[in-house]
Order: sequence, then C-alpha cells, then structure tokens
Amino acid sequence: MNSTDFYAVRPDLVLNAARCFNIRVSILESGARTLFNKAIAIDAGKEQARWGRHQCAVIKQFCEYTASGDTDVTLPWQELVEDAMNYDGQEGISPRTGNRPLATVERCAIDACALRDARLQRGWEPAELAERCGLPLRFLQAIEDGEWKDVARSTADTIAAALDLPVATILVTDSAADTTDQSAPERPGFLPFVAFLQRPVTSATLATVLVLAVVFTGWWQWQDSASGSPLADALIDSQWHMSVELINKNIPVPDAEIERWRNGGFIRLEADQGIAFNWIDPSALVRLPDGVNWQADEHQLVLKLDKVIYKFDIQTLEDTHTTLDTTRSFEMTLHRLYL
Repeated sequence: MNSTDFYAVRPDLVLNAARCFNIRVSILESGARTLFNKAIAIDAGKEQARWGRHQCAVIKQFCEYTASGDTDVTLPWQELVEDAMNYDGQEGISPRTGNRPLATVERCAIDACALRDARLQRGWEPAELAERCGLPLRFLQAIEDGEWKDVARSTADTIAAALDLPVATILVTDSAADTTDQSAPERPGFLPFVAFLQRPVTSATLATVLVLAVVFTGWWQWQDSASGSPLADALIDSQWHMSVELINKNIPVPDAEIERWRNGGFIRLEADQGIAFNWIDPSALVRLPDGVNWQADEHQLVLKLDKVIYKFDIQTLEDTHTTLDTTRSFEMTLHRLYL
C-alpha cells in the first residue's frame, strides 16, 4: 500500500456501511464527509462515475465512525474498496491520481450460512466471533444476514483463522454467485438485525423480515416445552430432512438463502424437545439454541422457531408431511429418515 495511491471506492459499500453503523452525514468531518457525499452522488446518478477516488487516509477516516460502544474496533478500510476484477483500469486516471489507475483489493463472497453454521458448531455467540476476529460485531452480523455480500480477502482470511478453518470452507463456491460477475442481478438482503432494534417496524413485510432475521441469526427466545403423549414419545430421536419454500414473494430474501432453504437440511427431535440441525450432514447434527423446539399432542407436531411456528397434522404418522407456517409465508416439508 502506497499512502499516495488513490483507491476505487465502491459507493454501495459506503452506503451499506452507513446503514449498518447508523452513520449520518451530519456527524462526519472533512475527508470522511467528502467520501460519503461522493458515494451518495454516484449512487443517485448525479455523477458520471462508478467509483469514488480517495486515498487510504480518507477511507480510514470514514471507517473511524464505525466504532461503537466501548470498543475502538472499526471496519477495515479495505471493505470500501472495489475488487481488482471489477475495476476497468481506466476510470479515475488523472493528474490528481498521478496518471495511474485507481488501486483495488481482492474481494470474495462469504457463504453466510456456512459462516453461521461454523460459529454455531463452536457454541459461539456473534459477539465472541467478533472479538476473536477483531472485527465490528455489526459487520459480522451483516455478513451472516446476507446484507454484506462480499468482503476483502484479508477479512475472509481473518474470519477463517479465528474459526480455525481453511478459508475456502466459508466462501461461496458456486460460480453463478461469484461477486466478480457483474452480469449477475443484484439480490435483496436482510437489513442488519441491530438496525431493526433501532427503528419501529410498521409494515407486515418488515415485521416478517424481522422474524426471519431472528430465526436465522440466532436471536432465540424460550418457548414452552412439549406435553407428553404417545405421539411425542414416538417422535423422540426421530430424524427428518427439512426443506422450506418461500410462499410470500414480497419478502426480500437473498436468492442464495432461498435456494439453501429449498435444498433443506437435517433435524433430529431431541428427548427434551430441543432440535438438533445440520445443513449438510445428518450424522453431524448440532443442538440449536433454546427457543427452537418442538412439541406434539395426539393430533399435531408443532415446530417452534421463535415466532415462526409450523403445525403439522400427523394424526396418521407418515414419512412426509407438509404445512404452511402460521403467517402463511413459508411452506415446510418434512421427510422422515431411517438411519
């Protein structure tokens, strides 16, 4: 890194950081404000440019505003810089930049589900992973929520090292989802869960997205345990393949997440009404946090995923059962496994 280099700064990443960390232009000073205003102008189409041109010191100045609470941990400055494969090598060349192309970094796409699974398998809360990585908690939550789709390769290496995993295990491997492919359509994502806690939810759609964020990012609440019954006894330690289909198409969910739900995962109904789960391997199920549980009576099996509840009519216990959740937004299918 040369301190005199000008970097290609992606406007969408700047605005994403502002949303994630609740940064307002009124609190910014000097170079940080210039960087933010430039991103807004480019994003609004008021400037004929794809990237901002800023030196590393200015990018770092903006990132200082991502520190929160009692920690001075900030967003890595590389997280605002374009990938080398996406930069055209021409824009921004001027006497101001020393007649050189803008500098870039290597970026890669994180598999949000793989990252979350790896964290849960270690029994870590998001805050513990953030501390081990030396990265902002809100940033890691945004990655897990699918709101921050690609990261600097140096960040991916840091996260993988904290998890003691090869970096490839937390990266998207499907070339169709590669963020270097600019022909790929932009996919909607979850707003960071923290952001929902800071603002009122006033529409049914946003409320449903909040429920999704709660269910799939580990914000769990305690639920009632199941009452004993012959049916419940018959279900103890049973294993199932679970898949979920999105019915309400108005809910903004990333395509990759929808595909992951559709392909499904594996669950086991524990004797204490807890649920063990794994996306890929039915022999390596991991107990989910309290608040994700099941109960059964003589007529129904109820899966409680925090506020999302699925009720299966199983007066006759079959190998396959399908039902809508109580909000009628998702359809779950369970197929029993005999391992």
